[in-house]
Amino acid sequence: MELRDPAARRNGVKTLHIGVVDQPGVPERFFVASETAAVTPLPSFHGGESFDCGVLLGREAAVGLVHHGREACASARPEETIEAVRALPMRHTRQQNEEKA
Repeated sequence: MELRDPAARRNGVKTLHIGVVDQPGVPERFFVASETAAVTPLPSFHGGESFDCGVLLGREAAVGLVHHGREACASARPEETIEAVRALPMRHTRQQNEEKA
């Protein structure tokens, strides 16, 4: 996968949106959705700090998540360059859990 200028159309329209909402108290939301299916993470069945489980959703729920994503992106700061994505803070849960053990 590579990032490109959102105005570039060599591969069609922009299909992946990454945005950051800088508002304390707004819960994090992670999902992948198209008009036909969606995957959304669930809290871990193995610990309190991970989201290593997920659920596959069908067409009706997927369309709802696509709409939800559009609404969320309207209030988010878009991250559309490789430099912006690389500058995002990273949290490595597995490594942190190993250090605690």
